[in-house]
Parts: sequence; structure tokens; C-alpha cells
Amino acid sequence: MAWSVELSEFDLSFEPRGPIKSQHLADFVNELTPSGRFEDEPWTLHVDGSSNAQGSGAGVILASPLGVTIEQETKSLKKGNCYIVSTSPPNVYKAYLNQFQKDFKLFLKSRSEELVYGGAMVLVFSGNTGTPRRTCWEIISLILNDMFLEGLIEEEKLDSFNIPVFEPTIEEVRHVIKEEGSFFVQRLEICNVPWDECINDDGGDFFLDGNIRAKVITKHARAVMEPLLSVSFGAQVINEVFIRFQKKIVQLMEVEKLESGAFVMSVTKIA
Repeated sequence: MAWSVELSEFDLSFEPRGPIKSQHLADFVNELTPSGRFEDEPWTLHVDGSSNAQGSGAGVILASPLGVTIEQETKSLKKGNCYIVSTSPPNVYKAYLNQFQKDFKLFLKSRSEELVYGGAMVLVFSGNTGTPRRTCWEIISLILNDMFLEGLIEEEKLDSFNIPVFEPTIEEVRHVIKEEGSFFVQRLEICNVPWDECINDDGGDFFLDGNIRAKVITKHARAVMEPLLSVSFGAQVINEVFIRFQKKIVQLMEVEKLESGAFVMSVTKIA
């Protein structure tokens, strides 16, 4: 009221301001937007993902023309899978590869400190020979997932369990050796070893029943895997895991050849 009295002598009238509606904000932005021609510079969206019966996940990277990136990754990319498989998304493979490179470099560095110049050592380890094949760990992963679906294993334990095994390619092994710099590869051989190779000690065509072969394979696998599985899932489920493992081996041996890829290499210290 005071403003109305003060302004009346100047032939001016005062009106109170009403509420600002959404159109006012649009008008405000429109008025302040500079005029001119804008270049169309699109952002690039990179997406990878994975899904299965238990869930899914995705990783997203949004990159601007100026190099600014926004990265977002959902959890559960390995939900339902405790081992890296052919269908795993690229960032899962990359995570396993990065860990392998870190560990193998540390191994080479430690061994180089124990060897004199020109000293050599022979390494034997599992590797990806380029031929698609099953692994014992892949079968264990499938069995654990089945047991979860049947309520025998808790979901939280399955999702938090990751099998710390990675089978690198020849190129990935050579790259780490070259990058670490302490050794050079003097000789390298690739071997494909049948899972039941130990049964045929005489080297002939001796044949054993598939159940017996599967039992021997299961005993060897259990000797390696049981400690890790017991810590994560409890000793009470171990017998059931390997009963199923043996049955699965019998089924697979009827339709495919079960082999493991291995690298045998001789390396010599150069630094």
C-alpha cells in the first residue's frame, strides 16, 4: 500500500508480483540464450552388458567431443556366474586379465631376484590355446548356480564368490614377460591334456568304464577345489557339489572330449 501512495504522484501504478509459472522460466532461458549457429557435436555412448536367469548388469561410458567421459557400471555383472566364461562381458575379462598381469609380473620379478644372469627356469601353467573347451571351474560354477536355485546355497554367498583362475593366451603371456623385462622366452610348447590322462599310464588303448574315469577326475578336482569351496560355502555342501560334478563328467564324456590347455615354457634371465 505504501508503494502505491508514493508512486501515484508520478502517474505510476503498482501491481504486486504474482507466482512464477513454468512458462516464465522457459521465456527467461529463451531470452538469455545467445543467438548464432551451433555446431552439431554428438556425444558417444559405449555400452556392454550381461544377463542370465538370476539377473543382469551393464556398464555405460558417455564420451563428449572434448574428451570428457562419464562412466557408470551396475553391479551384478557376474551375478549367477562365479567364473569367467565365453559369454562374460568385456570388462569382466579385462578385470581378470589385469589381475593376471599384476600377479605374473610380481612372480617374474621375485624369481629374477633369485636367479643369476643367464639362469633359466621352466614354467607350466594352464592357458587358452585358442580352442574352445570346458574347464573344471566352469562346471563347478554351473553346479553352484543349480544348487542356489534349489535353495541349497545362499544367494549372497554365490554372488560374493569368484574363482581366482584365469587362462591367458600365448600373446598375453609374452606381453607380460616382455613388459616386465627380466626374462626372454627361449622355448614354448602348447599341450592339450585329457582330463583322464593319468589313467592310461601304460600309454595304450586301455579302456575303463566312464563312471570309473569320472570318479578319478572328480577326486583330482576335489583335491584342488575343496579348500576354496569349503571356506566360501561351508563343508556341509561339499559332498553334494562333487556328487553332482561326477555325474556331470559322465554325461559330458559321452558327447565331447574333455581336455585342458597348458603352456610349457623355458625362460632365461637377461636382467
